[in-house]
Amino acid sequence: MHLFHKVPRYMIPHYMVSVDSLPLAGTGKVNVKLLPSPQPSDLLSGAVSAQDGLQNGDGNSEGADSKPGETKLSSDILPLARDIAAIFSEALGRRCSVHDDFFFSGGHSILAARAVQMMRARLGGGGLAVPFTAILAHPTPAALAARLVDMRRWRDQGGDLPAPLVLLRPATAASLSKEEDGGGFEERREGQKQSLPMDIVVMHPIGGGLMPMAGLADALGERLRGEARIIGLPWTSTSGGGGGNRRGELASTRREEDGEEISSPQTVEALAERYAEILADFISARSRGEAHDSDRPLYLLGWSFGGTLAYEAAKRLQSMRVAQGRGEESSVQVVLLDAPTLDAAVRELEPCSLVAENYAEHMVDYIAERTRSSSATASSPELKRSTAQGQGQSDQIQSLRRLLRHSRFDEHTNLSALAPLVRECYDKSLGIPSWITDADLVESSRGLQANLQALCGSSHARRSGGHGEGGRQKGAALIADGGRARLAVLHVQATRGLGARLPDADLGWEAERRLQAGRLVWTKHEVETGHDDVLVSAVDLVADHISTTVGMNQD
Repeated sequence: MHLFHKVPRYMIPHYMVSVDSLPLAGTGKVNVKLLPSPQPSDLLSGAVSAQDGLQNGDGNSEGADSKPGETKLSSDILPLARDIAAIFSEALGRRCSVHDDFFFSGGHSILAARAVQMMRARLGGGGLAVPFTAILAHPTPAALAARLVDMRRWRDQGGDLPAPLVLLRPATAASLSKEEDGGGFEERREGQKQSLPMDIVVMHPIGGGLMPMAGLADALGERLRGEARIIGLPWTSTSGGGGGNRRGELASTRREEDGEEISSPQTVEALAERYAEILADFISARSRGEAHDSDRPLYLLGWSFGGTLAYEAAKRLQSMRVAQGRGEESSVQVVLLDAPTLDAAVRELEPCSLVAENYAEHMVDYIAERTRSSSATASSPELKRSTAQGQGQSDQIQSLRRLLRHSRFDEHTNLSALAPLVRECYDKSLGIPSWITDADLVESSRGLQANLQALCGSSHARRSGGHGEGGRQKGAALIADGGRARLAVLHVQATRGLGARLPDADLGWEAERRLQAGRLVWTKHEVETGHDDVLVSAVDLVADHISTTVGMNQD
């Protein structure tokens, strides 16, 4: 074991054989042919023999590929790992097991390039290229096979997503048939049909991006044991824009500094209508893939404003399916995380008066996130500044909020005026890291501006007479009566969340349930946490709910 701590693995021999003297040839060099053959008792402790590093003759047992203490490989990775190990062996000119490191086994960049070319020729058909960087980051056959399988999942599971839907986390527990499990990599790739029990679509929050939801998506995927494909719906100029709206009657237009006209929905209702169309296209794409996909559950998950959007879009989506006579074909369910109804959001939160607060929180969070992600490459002074910046985020938000209010910054203010105000605020304290440009600050805020305009548009519509009894907007989306079809909703409310700030502690949902008059299947849970922390606290609860409802649907 002494050698394992002193020299690279490729320099460690498999056997140590003791001889009285070395046989020499006439030239004075060691005569290798006369050296005794190694015996099993000569195997070094901790080493694996070249013969043991090979797969068994039948190629079906993993034992020959495993070293003591190594994690066993799953059935979808092991055959590919063996194929890669065979290629490594050929490139290196020596036996290589699925757990041997290519570079520790004597490989270098030229041999690595050769091995990658061989993998591309033998394994990379059908459009899945093997990048050269993959062998550098994953130098063992097992690790490289796992990476290639993961790349294949991302490619295959993202293929049916209409824009702007994006894959956040692929399902990893898709089952393989016996034929697929026993074939080669390319045969499995072409013949495989992923069996995905559920899709979860995560709606963007008020900022328009999905970064705040990334941790939840990963944790939920792990908790569901990889049995869900998690998809994101971010705000984009096309997803939220009038240019992508087939109806287009509720689009407002603003002119940017470069003269280009960009349309965005005037109200949250119009934005939800567009998202319902996107989700309907997605359901249709799933149905074209396989007949049973139309019965696969679709979960819409949203936090805060994203939850409001998820519910409004789900109502319209359910009504669209009922109008098409397909209301019971697709099981659409909604998961709300401390989210208000649209009516409560526009009447009690007064979004037009909270524009400065929303911009301040968004900008400080964005700068902090960019600082964390770039700190590894930042210079030393900037790194110190970034650390101090993270410690005073709350004070920074309040300072920027005051500055924005003093400057009369609202939802219609040209975003070109935002960057100077943000820099003015930060220059008084820590400054903004040099890698964050004014263009970055502006681009990061476009989704927030569009969503604030939509919220304020809905608020103005209610105040201007476009409402009925109780101040509710006329034509507010009632779920179409689809017979036995009901829209299932899980509402997770934080005890120290938005309900603590509103006159209606129920966030408006009791009134909404009365309005829908039996068209909802409602489940509510309260968790002892705050508005932001519910993204962490609710993971187990949401996962258990989804697992239970999936089991009921399959029964």
